[in-house]
Amino acid sequence: MRFSETLRSWFDRHEDVPVRVECRSCIFLITSAIRVSETALSYTTTRSTYSAHERMAQTLRTIRSVRNRAPDSLIVLLEISEVCAREMETLRSAVDWFVSLCGDPGAVALRDGPFKGAAEIYMLLWVLPVLRYFDYVKVFKLSGRYQLSERFDVQRFPDDKLGFLLREGSYSTRLYSVPKTLERLYRQQLRKAFRAATRGDSIEAVIMRGVPSEKIELLPYLGVCGHIAVNGDYIDE
Repeated sequence: MRFSETLRSWFDRHEDVPVRVECRSCIFLITSAIRVSETALSYTTTRSTYSAHERMAQTLRTIRSVRNRAPDSLIVLLEISEVCAREMETLRSAVDWFVSLCGDPGAVALRDGPFKGAAEIYMLLWVLPVLRYFDYVKVFKLSGRYQLSERFDVQRFPDDKLGFLLREGSYSTRLYSVPKTLERLYRQQLRKAFRAATRGDSIEAVIMRGVPSEKIELLPYLGVCGHIAVNGDYIDE
């Protein structure tokens, strides 16, 4: 599966890419699906207890939380569902770079399939080749609809290791950090995780599989909170 085109041809068709304007020490990649399919997931028949209107509001709160807690960061929103013109304009004005993947057949097939994790990884693999040309210290991956809490501190996340929370044998993927120096390793791990996710394995179980422990810094907490889509339960990590 192809995740990127040549840099030159891609930039020729995307003049709003923020790398042309500025680069910052931290980048937040927010993965989002405002509208979800009615197809059952592999582990539940309920994809989301929230309406598209509610998910839109939650995603805007996600963005505002990053602006408040990490104001110097560059925010990239990766939206895999189809949004109307008004919603697109609202989202585009709220972030530094809005990327819509609803016209990508591969992304759409994964979005509407039973393995939600594979769709998320697809989005990340799509954008990483472009970020390779950004000048940054670390990139954060943040799931849409979740917010950075008062406990979040960008300085607690390492500049030279992968920053994760490990809970009950699984790595939380709602929020984690990757330093620029380990960008290549991260891309390799995502590709491995993608293959596993298309077979039904969870991202949390496979994303760090095989990574040497000295390259991972386990954090006591992340500083992220929000409601789980499938059942509405509140989490605070």
